Amino acid sequence: MKLTRLIKESRLFWPREISILDSKLLGEGRGVFATLDTTYERIELCQSWVNEWHEIMSYAIYCGFHKQAMEKMASGSASVVRFDDIDIEYVALKVNAHLSQVYPSWPRWMKRKFVCDIKHKKHK
Repeated sequence: MKLTRLIKESRLFWPREISILDSKLLGEGRGVFATLDTTYERIELCQSWVNEWHEIMSYAIYCGFHKQAMEKMASGSASVVRFDDIDIEYVALKVNAHLSQVYPSWPRWMKRKFVCDIKHKKHK
């Protein structure tokens, strides 16, 4: 399964942007993002019904949004995070981690079939 295909399909579930006005930094690289978390919970339920790939992608995309939110909060430019501004390389790392480290029980065929077909850039 190609990462670009998973991103394209995941885009159908996620909004273009998510408000982070209700967010709070906790220090040590942690933060609370209520709207983002609520959005993720809703999308995780929907996207996990599609297939195992989408189950992984819902979490990986959430991680990309969360990373972006942390960066915006730290720089003081907090208002919204956008799907188009997600660090896709980071998302790819999360997918790989999920397949190999977090849940080593994922089927071997999934590990073999995942193709990271991006070229060191943010997804547009």
